[in-house]
Order: sequence, then structure tokens, then C-alpha cells
Amino acid sequence: MRLAALGKSLRAAAGFLGALSLALHAAVVMAFAFRWDRAAAATMVPLWLWGCAGLALALTAWLARWRRLGGVGTLVWVLTVAFCADESRPLARGWVSGSGGDWEKPPGAIRVVTVDCARREQALAAAAALRPDIVLMQERPPLDIRLVADVIFGEGEGYAVGGPDCAVLSRWELAPVHANPISLGMQARGALPGGRYYHALSLHLSPPPKTLALYDPAAWAAHRAARQGRRNELFSLVAMMSKTVPKGEAALIGGQFNAPPGDAALHLLRRPGLNDAFREAGAGWGDTFPQDLPALRLAQIWASPDLVPLRAWVVPNPESDHRIVACDYEVRPVE
Repeated sequence: MRLAALGKSLRAAAGFLGALSLALHAAVVMAFAFRWDRAAAATMVPLWLWGCAGLALALTAWLARWRRLGGVGTLVWVLTVAFCADESRPLARGWVSGSGGDWEKPPGAIRVVTVDCARREQALAAAAALRPDIVLMQERPPLDIRLVADVIFGEGEGYAVGGPDCAVLSRWELAPVHANPISLGMQARGALPGGRYYHALSLHLSPPPKTLALYDPAAWAAHRAARQGRRNELFSLVAMMSKTVPKGEAALIGGQFNAPPGDAALHLLRRPGLNDAFREAGAGWGDTFPQDLPALRLAQIWASPDLVPLRAWVVPNPESDHRIVACDYEVRPVE
């Protein structure tokens, strides 16, 4: 009798977990669809990780013979992650075309790289190995910016402008847009082969709170405030670029956004028509932080339609706490 009662109790508990899986799915989908500031903590957790939790609950119900409840929960979570997770489409491209680690740059394309050096000179080697044309750098090493350009492009080659934290480097001549380094980043203007001018902004937005204790109301409040702060920072940077980038010149923005690409604060980038390189042409696992087991895509490259992303990929950088993002772009001719 006791064993039978225990069995019924366990089955009832499994049924509750199945129902909890569906309730969790509804809450997570709402949070990611509407991106409310008050739900910022929830959307800092990757959708695929929420999917793992929901699947575990649904499969528990299914194994306890709640077949319909567990089956429905499993199906909705699998479909949601497959079609909505930021990582899904690039992973599919990677399976078809490879993850891009040994890709050769197509003729006529330019290679753009964003790298967080964590103040370490050794972190430059991984970026230099990619043979980039333009580098957007954050937490640059405490070296003369000319020496940094020598490491990336070769001694006496390339150009660079840098501030205390961020820098822009290029194979081709460029100049700072502002007389003094701006807060949060560095903006430079240069010319590409073929005559098109471009503006590049290397940025480093404020980091998110270190806690993801979703049981703590203080953590939710901290993430809400952090998102609002990043939105204000990005608004000022986008407004600045809109005033300094003439019509007909290309725009590049890259670096540490310290928020996933779907974050509500980053919607500001879509208003001027900028496109996320990895979303458009990424292949393989695109998450960049932390370096050893990346679960968040905090480093990104966005560009105006004058620059068409051909393929983007992520490269490990053991000397930093962030991985490198690289993208080959086709430059549209000047009209």
C-alpha cells in the first residue's frame, strides 16, 4: 500500500513538472518576445539554456507516463530553441559550410575583427593570425598604439588611433574623428580600396551585473538598471555617429556590447539600418563569453548596408576572457 501511494505521489509530482515546463515556456517566450526591462535578468540567460531546463522537466513527465503532457512540452521547447535561439541558424550554417576557422578571405573582400585584449599584449597574436584589414579593439594592451599596429599588421605597416580603452586599427590610412578620446569607445574615419569612405567605432559598454541569482529581487533590479544604462550609452554613441557620418559613407560598430544581440538596448542599432554580422552570415557557435565555455554573445560587429557580410565566425583567444569575432565583408561600389 505504501509503495502504491508513493508511486502515485511521484507520478503526480512528475505531472506537476510537466505543467511547470509549459508554464515556464510561456513565461520565457513572453520575456524574449517583448524584452521588458523588468525581465532583463531572464533574457541574460540564453534561450537554449532555458530550453535545456524546460526539456528536463518535460522529459521527466514523459518518463513518468504523462505522455501527452511531456510530449507537448518536449515539442514546444525543441521548436522554440530550433527556430528562435540566436545560436541555431549559425550552427546550421556551420554544419553545411564549416565553422570558418580556416576560411580564406574572398577576393575583393575586407576582413573586420573585434578583439578584447584584457590589457594583455599576448592577446594580440590570435587577432594578428586572422590577417585582418580593420581591427576594433577593446581593453587594449598598455603599449604605444603604433606598436600595437606593428604586431597586427607587421612592422611599419597599418594605421591606428586609440584611447585609454578602445582603438581602431587598419591596413589603410585612417584618422580619429574626435580630437579627444570619447568615453565608451573610439571612432575613426578611413578609406577603403575602391574609394568608399567608412567610419568605424570600437566600443565597450558597461558590463552587466555579475549575479544571475533569479531568486533574488535585487538581481532583477540590477539587471534592469544595467540595461537602461547601456541603452543610454548606446543612444549617445549612435547619435554621435549619425551627426558625424555623411550620407554615402559606410559605418562599422563593433566591440563589447555586454548584452546579447536581441537585447532591447541594442534595438537602437537597427534604426539607422545597421545589421548584425553574425546573425546575417555567422557560421558555427557564435557565443563569445566566457572564453573557455562561451554561453553569451557579448562581442558583436554591426555594419551599414554598404558593407555586405559574406561570412562571420568566432575564434578562441586563450589570452583573453572573450573570444574574437571576425567577418569578411563585400564592399558595395560607390554610386
